Amino acid sequence: MRRTSISTLMPHILLAGVALFWGSTFLLTKLAGESAGPFGVVALRFVVASLALAALRPAALLFIRREELLAGLLLAAIAFTGYAAQSIALQEAPSARVAFVASLYVPLVPILALPLLREAPGAKAMMAAGLAVLGVGVLSGAFGGDLVFGPADGLSLLSALAIASEVVVLSRVVRHADPYRLALVVAGATGLFAILAAAGSGEALPGANGSLLVAAGLLGLGTAAAQLAMAWAQKRVRAAQAALLYATEPVFAGVIGVLAGEALAPNEGVGAAIIVGAIVLGSVRLALPKGVRPRARLRSARA
Repeated sequence: MRRTSISTLMPHILLAGVALFWGSTFLLTKLAGESAGPFGVVALRFVVASLALAALRPAALLFIRREELLAGLLLAAIAFTGYAAQSIALQEAPSARVAFVASLYVPLVPILALPLLREAPGAKAMMAAGLAVLGVGVLSGAFGGDLVFGPADGLSLLSALAIASEVVVLSRVVRHADPYRLALVVAGATGLFAILAAAGSGEALPGANGSLLVAAGLLGLGTAAAQLAMAWAQKRVRAAQAALLYATEPVFAGVIGVLAGEALAPNEGVGAAIIVGAIVLGSVRLALPKGVRPRARLRSARA
């Protein structure tokens, strides 16, 4: 009985771990950005990730199917867009602020699931989306007469859209793909896209120093584990259930940012709280399986 329980919980545990790692990457990316350009940071992160995955199972490279290659390239293009936008935003704004705006991908998941997975969003999902927009407005100062919604916030929103698209598309393509080979293709292709973008933009080569190497190593190894965990776990849970677990990411990011000395203005703190509320509202509703009453489900989600 215990073995069955652990195997059932394992996908959820892994996705919660992914959220914790994602929450830490905002500050790590900001630190790495002090010695490298935005595309260079993404390139280092995913090159290290792909090398780690290839070294662990080199034979996987020989058995990548055409469908897995095409799906991986699509996911990599989406992932590169999200991570590049996020990396650029982190050069201009505190990591906690970028994290909270980028976390809007969670209520976006059910909206994108309608055309891609044919899962219609419920009333609470739409309410969550509206509440999230309100949270961004408060965070940006739109209701205080001093709108400070800048380019970094726009890039963070683009990152949110890209990440939401990655979650939904991954839930669709992983049904017929090997999780390890798919993670390997996504990591390698995302790193390649970042290298090409850095070269095309004339970005200078990153300066080698201890902090950059440590940040790149942690980002790369963590990304390798996260890509593999996502591909494996999302083959076993619905996209909406995954979104519920990912909803803890902005909380981790905010706490880590504050502990690192970053400060949030009062309106940013209130806006962040509204965004987190919107995430929980939309995710809990969509994570309910058939035959389970909402109250019982909420107790299990808090356990």
